[in-house]
Amino acid sequence: MKINKVLFFYFLLYFAGATKINAQPYIPMPDSNACWRLSDATILESFRVDSVKNDTNINTIDYIKLFYGSYYIGGYRNDMAGKKTFFIPNDSTQEYLLYDFSLNMSDTVLVITRVYSWPPYPISYNIIKLIVDSIVNKAIGPRNHKRIYLSNTNSNDYAIWTDGIGNCYSGIIGSRPWNATKLYCMSFNDTVYYKYNFNLAQESNYFMGQCDTINEPLSINENLISSSINFFPSIVHTTITITSLDKNIFPLQISIYNSLGVFCKSFFVEDDRLLNISDLSQGVYFLQIKAENKTYKTHKIIKE
Repeated sequence: MKINKVLFFYFLLYFAGATKINAQPYIPMPDSNACWRLSDATILESFRVDSVKNDTNINTIDYIKLFYGSYYIGGYRNDMAGKKTFFIPNDSTQEYLLYDFSLNMSDTVLVITRVYSWPPYPISYNIIKLIVDSIVNKAIGPRNHKRIYLSNTNSNDYAIWTDGIGNCYSGIIGSRPWNATKLYCMSFNDTVYYKYNFNLAQESNYFMGQCDTINEPLSINENLISSSINFFPSIVHTTITITSLDKNIFPLQISIYNSLGVFCKSFFVEDDRLLNISDLSQGVYFLQIKAENKTYKTHKIIKE
């Protein structure tokens, strides 16, 4: 049987590319001085590993302590030979698979995932089944990182794993629901390896700095506008009322972002007034207030 030369050529290219992806050095999760910051309904949500390597020994196995804000939530360990990362919750003595960078196309895997709820702490977990959709190389600075795109076989959750960085949706623990927020920033030592620009809907990476020193686009930052600005109600059906005792603070530009940090709409406000958001779907939103002097304030609402 004759083989079409063109098809054979493309097969060789595909095989060479797949071999290159699978052969690249595995980059484990950081063992110290790392931070994962998310833009979420809590305004500022972060996971971190202490600046000094802080191991804990459970069942004679060393784990790297992982914190959610100031809360110790468990530990993880890297299996260099297996290209895997395992996690053990703080209230458990059983470890669970968190990442597996030995996976190939169409492989399925059972991993631990965070359950998203309000309030976000204490954290609870589920075990979910993911399937590999695609695998690529991601050049970040001088190194290539393996990136795996996965989807949940039973829901609309999905994940983007990048070795040495974590999940581009959840930071480090688990997958993300389709309507949840993305990882905003991830840093290790004095280098940022991942930063997502919500306004431009793109990622930038590899520059000097740490995530805990970078302002989030929806965080309460810089010089806060006077607390005399009032919004009500916090649970909204159609309209939001904005008032202020300090009339000199006007005019204001009020921009509304959804929980993904995606811009939805804006208002130019010159005095007390009602903001109509009846056209927005249900969910969590952030109102970012900008005054003429470039100061900011952020207000969270829930649209029902």
